[in-house]
Amino acid sequence: MTEEILSILKLLTGDPQSNTELGALLLLSLVAFVAVVDKTTRSFKFPLTGTGRAIGIVLGGIVIGIAGVAAANLYITPYFQAELYKVLVPVVAGLFLFLAVVGPATCFLFRGPYFKSLFVLALGLIAAAALSLLLRAGIQAVRSGGKDFQKTRERTQKINKVL
Repeated sequence: MTEEILSILKLLTGDPQSNTELGALLLLSLVAFVAVVDKTTRSFKFPLTGTGRAIGIVLGGIVIGIAGVAAANLYITPYFQAELYKVLVPVVAGLFLFLAVVGPATCFLFRGPYFKSLFVLALGLIAAAALSLLLRAGIQAVRSGGKDFQKTRERTQKINKVL
């Protein structure tokens, strides 16, 4: 189960090369998710708001979602032969948990309407995914930039030798 959860986290963050990158991407995405949920619940004027509630619903939702998708991967997908179903089962499980468990929990904690709560969570997920993509692109740029800089230095040295 632990290996399945780790593979899901790596898939969500773009398969980072080291555990340090994975931790940094997850931590910063989590902070973005909490910040967006906190700010949007305040801007929608939900009756109960607060950073503690935002942290609770985000952490709870992530744990429930990842555990549910991992369980679906381990216990349901082996019964299907077609590759389409093996891809579709985790997606449907995650969507079901989002709509049937995390959405109502958000309504309960923030005392807001269901669809506004889903919208808040969707905005938070979009912000976390966008930040994760930007951070991943930045890490790749730094990695490839060092190699490109070395190639440029070698070319400059060759030109200096010729001149």
